[in-house]
Amino acid sequence: RLTFLSKDPKDHHQIVLVTGREKGTRSTVNQITYRVASIKEVRAMYDLAVANNVEGVDPVDHGNAWSVYFLDPEGNRLEFFCDTPWYVAQPQRVALDFSLSDEQIAEATRKRIADDPTTQPFAEWRDQKRREFGLSN
Repeated sequence: RLTFLSKDPKDHHQIVLVTGREKGTRSTVNQITYRVASIKEVRAMYDLAVANNVEGVDPVDHGNAWSVYFLDPEGNRLEFFCDTPWYVAQPQRVALDFSLSDEQIAEATRKRIADDPTTQPFAEWRDQKRREFGLSN
């Protein structure tokens, strides 16, 4: 089970709580996440990780974000992501194919989430969250 938490209406989540840790095991951070400006930057991190034979490279289309995950030299999981133009309820996880152009990736994501009833432009979702948080635009 996943619970997404945020204190900022521009972010779908800043903290994710996940069930499943066995009793007696120590608490750990699942991942460290960095927001980048565009899919070009996500692609650049993917290319850099692949070129350096980094462990655990995992490009993912979440519908609301395009991400690449991999392990740092100490084994910490890192995520570099950028927002897509759309909000869609999470979790969503589909392999991201960087052999496609940025435009083809965007179109594939749009088509994949189009029939999901939670899909809406990210700007509309953020406006709704601002109202829910009692913030002015």
